[in-house]
Amino acid sequence: PLEGLIHLRELKLNNVRVYDLEPLSQLSNLHILDLGHTQVERMDPLRGLSALEELNLGYTKVHDIGPLSGLTSLRVLSLERTDVPDLAPLGDLRALESLDLQGTLVTDLYPLRASVRLRRLRVQRTGVSDVSALAALRSLTIEW
Repeated sequence: PLEGLIHLRELKLNNVRVYDLEPLSQLSNLHILDLGHTQVERMDPLRGLSALEELNLGYTKVHDIGPLSGLTSLRVLSLERTDVPDLAPLGDLRALESLDLQGTLVTDLYPLRASVRLRRLRVQRTGVSDVSALAALRSLTIEW
């Protein structure tokens, strides 16, 4: 039923039994998408959602965030308690302001070194031990 809602700007599906994101692939005007606490695993249908500014994937089965690499409007991203190990796909997301990595498998923050708008980074319960790659980000607050 969501497929025809092309003008939809905000969709909150947290704690809903969602597995397949394919019906969302045509929602090109979507700005806010909350998929927290769902069964979502594959991000491929989100590739074309270039207007997306806020995305919550916390507590999902996501591990490959490659499909997010083209979401250049993304400002807020939560990956809390996912099995995401690698941040390389986020390297070109220059609009990113807030990133929640709590409880992920991430150990290397180097891909974020050019995220000049990044203001808030949460890395509690991760394998991150070195933040020197982010030294140039003067406005960044890191929550350990």
